[in-house]
Amino acid sequence: MTEPDPETPPGRRPRAFQLADPTAAPDPDWTPGRAEQLARRLARAARPWMALPAAAALLAIAAVVPVSATIEYPGDLLVATDHVTVEGARDPGISGTYLQPRRNASPSALDWMLAVALPDRALVATEPTAVNGFDPIESALLIGKGVAPGRGSAINLGVAATVRDPGVTAASLGLSVAIFDQLSSVDLAGGRRILVLGGLDANGRVACAADPLAALTAAAPPVDVVVLGEDCEGAPALGPAEGGPRVLAVPSLPDALGELSG
Repeated sequence: MTEPDPETPPGRRPRAFQLADPTAAPDPDWTPGRAEQLARRLARAARPWMALPAAAALLAIAAVVPVSATIEYPGDLLVATDHVTVEGARDPGISGTYLQPRRNASPSALDWMLAVALPDRALVATEPTAVNGFDPIESALLIGKGVAPGRGSAINLGVAATVRDPGVTAASLGLSVAIFDQLSSVDLAGGRRILVLGGLDANGRVACAADPLAALTAAAPPVDVVVLGEDCEGAPALGPAEGGPRVLAVPSLPDALGELSG
């Protein structure tokens, strides 16, 4: 006969399970069972993945939070006349391409972090809205008509230009050369394929492209003339070489136009 539990009040059945005494010392001979060992291993394995939801939330926030910066991406080879329309001009005659850096003027915090981390992207100053105090497109229109900027108005000449692609900067050297070629009686291309690299800074000087050699390599079919800023990095590697393009290193837009028409 089973002896009654002295801790069980008379008239009650003994409990099947007893609660552990929290003040009792741990049993030195106790070892976890297989189920408990498996649970512990799973908990340790899942610990690194518990941070993923928080990281995903931070990335989602960084992708939409704007920052005050301008990011320049690798340039694209573009045909200038595909991106600018000049009204009141003859049919475009230029047959060349130019390197146009792409800019993001309203990047997110995630874009900013990628620009810092990736070598093919750069944080740059905002592109100039005026070159030598004048709108770069209007200046190109005036020069194309033989009028010095500041001496007249492009509207009075009966011509106007529109850049159709919002990702294309108006201060591009290639756009200015294309506009001049459409307005001027001078045939700048002359049957040649011209690769125009770089932009115009606020002082009217030609700003260097990031990688002129890569642009020349990507141009297909091969070009006959390369126009870029003087003292640009990578310019010596372009030539001259036997069968290679003629390289025109110029300091400003008028110099580029003079070299091409000469």
